[in-house]
Amino acid sequence: DPLAYIARHPPRIRSYAWRYLARAAGMLEESAEDGRRQVREGRALAAYCLGRAHEELEALGLEHFVMLFHSATAFSPLGAPHADEQVLIDFLAERRIPFVDTRRVLEEECARAGTDIRAFYYHGPPDAWHPNTRGTEVLFRALRLGLERRYDAH
Repeated sequence: DPLAYIARHPPRIRSYAWRYLARAAGMLEESAEDGRRQVREGRALAAYCLGRAHEELEALGLEHFVMLFHSATAFSPLGAPHADEQVLIDFLAERRIPFVDTRRVLEEECARAGTDIRAFYYHGPPDAWHPNTRGTEVLFRALRLGLERRYDAH
């Protein structure tokens, strides 16, 4: 059962599709020189796949948008945005692929509630750093923005 597996092993990534594609086929940094080449290859593969998916959906006349998710470790005080985050946003904007970034709604809710990102994620196994109920409610605001065509860029 795929959903049960994901519930037991939630991905600890910032953007599911981007992170998977950019890190696919062993394209993780190993040495500085190999790492740069592998990162370039991973980014090129991700750009190709996301671009093709967008082209195919457009050709079929299907309305669509990309929703960017983040782990809690991509926010202060636990961490910072991953280097690939801005690369992905720039790619989507250049290709005019509509997207909604969940970072904005999460940061707005942190400010409004006077809390930090930890309030929106589970902390322990088996769901460590996966959005909790409160976090999911906030993330659905981003989904609503996309469904209402109020994209971060297009």
